[in-house]
Amino acid sequence: TVSSMKKGLRRVGIVGLSTLVATTMMSGVASANTTFAFTRLQGVDRYATSVATAQQFGASTDVILASGESGHYPDALTANYLAGAKHAPILLTHADATPANIATQIAASGATHVWIIGGTNAISAAQAATLGSTYTVSRLGGSDRYATAAQVMGAVTATGTMAILATGENFPD
Repeated sequence: TVSSMKKGLRRVGIVGLSTLVATTMMSGVASANTTFAFTRLQGVDRYATSVATAQQFGASTDVILASGESGHYPDALTANYLAGAKHAPILLTHADATPANIATQIAASGATHVWIIGGTNAISAAQAATLGSTYTVSRLGGSDRYATAAQVMGAVTATGTMAILATGENFPD
């Protein structure tokens, strides 16, 4: 009985100590910094928002184009891996032609290389040819979103890079 009381007290002591340690650790994680502020980047549509975001990069020799049209979100998400490796902005475009504000931003960035993410159904061959008259254009586009992602990963040659895997079935992941 005395032995069982000691065991019980030890358990209570361990639980209490664990709670104290966990609470102390969590209090550091949960603390807020009052100097933190958000900056909203936005435009009148998704294309203008991509321009506003790209303007934050400043000069860049590489620019990445992905479709901004419905159903083509996997290409834009996959492009993030290349954007990180190239330190390049991602601009959204229409399937058939580059919107004027996107073309203006590509020129303003000082880009010499435009990376097109997705096949010709996402961004037309005609659009690539038009861009090719001014820039070096590389298309990374496979037969489906998985093949496109594989090409994007293959285009990154930097050492020490990391990939994050997610399902290709739904955009929230």
